[in-house]
Amino acid sequence: MHVNYGLMLVRHGRANEGLAQLQMVLPAAKAHYDLASVYEQQGRTLEARAEYERSIELDPKFKEANQRLAALSKD
Repeated sequence: MHVNYGLMLVRHGRANEGLAQLQMVLPAAKAHYDLASVYEQQGRTLEARAEYERSIELDPKFKEANQRLAALSKD
């Protein structure tokens, strides 16, 4: 429930509240990754990059975050 609610909040411009909901049930790196994914879907590339980078800072071995950041960097 926290994940879906958090993602909905992010989609509606309430990123801080959404991130707080995500962090209640997910590791911090995954919460920032999910936030980045929403930003990417919305075409907010700069914000997505920043959140993927934060995710990687928190967990340098987070394979999916590294892949998504690399893909965004190609654009």
